[in-house]
Amino acid sequence: DAEPQLVLPRERDHEYDVDHLDGRFYIRTNWEAKDFRLMSVAPSESADKSKWRVEIPARDGVLLRGFELFEDYLVASERQNGIAGLRVLKWGRGGRADAEAGHAIAMDEPVYFATIGTNPEVESSTLRLQYTSMTTPWSTIDYDMETRERVVKKVQRVLGDFDADAYATERVMVTARDGTEVPVSIVHRKDLDRSQPQPTLLYAYGSYGHSMDPTFSSVRLSLLDRGFIYAIAHVRGGQEMGRGWYED
Repeated sequence: DAEPQLVLPRERDHEYDVDHLDGRFYIRTNWEAKDFRLMSVAPSESADKSKWRVEIPARDGVLLRGFELFEDYLVASERQNGIAGLRVLKWGRGGRADAEAGHAIAMDEPVYFATIGTNPEVESSTLRLQYTSMTTPWSTIDYDMETRERVVKKVQRVLGDFDADAYATERVMVTARDGTEVPVSIVHRKDLDRSQPQPTLLYAYGSYGHSMDPTFSSVRLSLLDRGFIYAIAHVRGGQEMGRGWYED
């Protein structure tokens, strides 16, 4: 019979989302943090931002995309240097996130996209995540946050005789006219002669803060198999390099 509680009154330009664990609200917020940070507070004090405490501090150029709460772990979904990846933190003394005891989830490819999947069991030490790259179809992976072992549970089916090992992906930086370094994701067949000029399709989109992630597409396979290089220029307008990549 309890009345619904307002977490925080609406404020101009303030964006936040909330989760709950062990009697505290966990708030991903852009309050005094352009690239977002994670804070926590007792539910009864949520409207008083002076009572909020920092769990994951803001870092310039590192966009906090989301988070997942577990009994013993906190998982941060972050975008850094144009790559969307995941970082695991352990809860320390007093229920505080311990950045020193954390680690980034290592992936095998230089260019990829990883995000948090569905994790209904808060007591679990296994994180379910979604992974893809320009050479790897969408994959569901269980990651043991204690042992750091990975188990691939499912891979998107690709029709035909697709062989991921036949392709290579890489990241290069290109200098714009104003001197800004712009990341470019590239995919091509491994047997392509890169010492010679090759036909290239360059794709770019930058607007509304929408990031063009280096994900898998079966549509481009025919192009690659005919000797093309496919490239995505992560131009300003998205959020590949943080919120400032869009706003500035």
